[in-house]
Amino acid sequence: MHLSDEGAPRVLLVDDTPSNLIALRAVLAPIGADLVEARSGAEALELVARNWFAAILVDVQMPTMDGFETATRIRATERGREVPILFLTAIHRDETYALRGYGVGAADYITKPFEPAIVRARVKAFVDLFRQRERQRRVRLETAMNFAPALVSIFRVADRRCEFANASLRRVLGEREVVGATAEELGATSEMIALHDGVAARGEPLQLAEHTLTLGGKERVFDITFQPLRDDQGGVDAVMTFAIDVTEAVLARRSVDQARAKAEHANRVKDEFLAIVSHELRTPLSSILGWAANARGKKPSAEVERALDIIERNALAQARLIDDILDVSRIVAGQLRLEMTSADLAAAVTNAVDSLRPTAEGKGVTLLAEIGVLGAIDADPDRIHQVIWNVLSNAIKFTKAGGHVWVDAVREGARVTLRITDDGEGLDPAFVPFIFEPFRQGDASTTRRHGGLGLGLAIAHQIVRAHDGTIQASSEGKGRGTTIVIELSARSRTDKPQSRPPAPFAGQAIDVRLDDLRLLVVDDDEDTRLLLNEIFSTRGALVTCVPGAREALDEVRRGRSDVVISDIGMPDIDGFALMQEIRRLPRDQGGRTPAIALTAYSRAEDATRAIAAGFQLHATKPVNPAILLSSVAALAGKRATP
Repeated sequence: MHLSDEGAPRVLLVDDTPSNLIALRAVLAPIGADLVEARSGAEALELVARNWFAAILVDVQMPTMDGFETATRIRATERGREVPILFLTAIHRDETYALRGYGVGAADYITKPFEPAIVRARVKAFVDLFRQRERQRRVRLETAMNFAPALVSIFRVADRRCEFANASLRRVLGEREVVGATAEELGATSEMIALHDGVAARGEPLQLAEHTLTLGGKERVFDITFQPLRDDQGGVDAVMTFAIDVTEAVLARRSVDQARAKAEHANRVKDEFLAIVSHELRTPLSSILGWAANARGKKPSAEVERALDIIERNALAQARLIDDILDVSRIVAGQLRLEMTSADLAAAVTNAVDSLRPTAEGKGVTLLAEIGVLGAIDADPDRIHQVIWNVLSNAIKFTKAGGHVWVDAVREGARVTLRITDDGEGLDPAFVPFIFEPFRQGDASTTRRHGGLGLGLAIAHQIVRAHDGTIQASSEGKGRGTTIVIELSARSRTDKPQSRPPAPFAGQAIDVRLDDLRLLVVDDDEDTRLLLNEIFSTRGALVTCVPGAREALDEVRRGRSDVVISDIGMPDIDGFALMQEIRRLPRDQGGRTPAIALTAYSRAEDATRAIAAGFQLHATKPVNPAILLSSVAALAGKRATP
């Protein structure tokens, strides 16, 4: 199977005398060439612009444009650059004219009268050479197409018959006879035939990406190009199709997409699971801490006070474990969010030191702090406090009674350096490079002396990196203490720093009176309802507690609520839907009642969704009773007094 021949080689005869053209046609007829006539130099140039010629015979003596000028202009065209030109003349026999002819690129200069056999032989030699070159060109082209990693075919426009099919296409079609068969006989679909005919009609190439075809009984995917091929008159007489099989790449990409979709689904399921776990764990913790804080306010005995301290300390430890697990999940998913502002770094360090000083003293560890003038830096104050607390609590945990922990913070030019050093257990040098990896612990045996999940330093590392800072650990070995150095940029956008508010359940409660304030508490957990009723009623509020959204709507419609405090995760109708229903009510039926979402769902998207649903505030369980009381008072327009 070969590329079809384009017809007999063409020979151009250029002469303004008709009788000369007749004579030349008679002389050259036996060589089997397609003889094309031109009666002027201008007509010859038009023909050369549209056709490939094996040879051109030009009369020297012509009006307007003589043979020399005609040859010069032919040589300047793309198709005439290398074509052999033979001059014929009966006038210019002088050798000077012959040299001029050769000078403009003539292959021969023949004077009249000429010997017909000689002219015929010379022209035939050029025609045979042209044929040989064309055959070599077609062989090279066919070889290239046969080895091309694509399916290549050429179909005529007139009858849709195949003129060429490369080896790849023939293999796909089962080595059947392809050349000469019609597109329909080869199994082309009506869609492919319509595309072929459309390209022929428009004369413009067409590209199809990832087009599915059934070849040899198998469905494959191809990138296909339809290229129109034009004849000498500029019309489209054939269409070449170039199809690259991209099935494997497409299947691989689809597999990756499916795997990504599964991973994203699994990640969503994991996030939902963690949110549920957080909700289920925070709800009882809220009751534990709330009742402990409430009992502490009743001036208990020293023994009961000590018991309350133990309850609160362990409940807060559980709350921190929940926060750590959620933080790691956000970090892995790339969803760690920072609320950047101008933070008072000295206040963040001081708050962390003060909050952990009782823990250090209770363990018999001396906590020393030297905090210089640090000024304000661009940071998330809550996250920076979390970093310092995690590192400092870790240092206290691994320092024995009688040991020391030092905190030094200085500002040096464009950097702030925080160094936390202890003289505790120290680290195995082999473990130091892994200290900031999640879930990695220096002692993971069942006999280890320290609890925890091994997440605190990993979270601190990610938070510091998110602030474009660095955190490094060093130790001289077991029993020789550990040093953690944190460096942060000292840049700040404003001179008004914001420090982190006190942690939940830290410090004295604010005395807030809610006398005669009508509060509606909505929560499906009975212990939480009892706790909130106790917290609010002891401050003078008139509290109505209901277990679900339907009861809450009935209460709101009666217009007897000044503030609504609602859980989010409830059966049948959740807190989001409840608040949307409330906001649809007219004003006189409670549609504008201020509301707080008090929930164990702690994700940032939960807070955003709560505000979008119509809540004014979003508070996460376990909540500080003092903060909750202050929030209720603020929404109701009452003042909180210390």
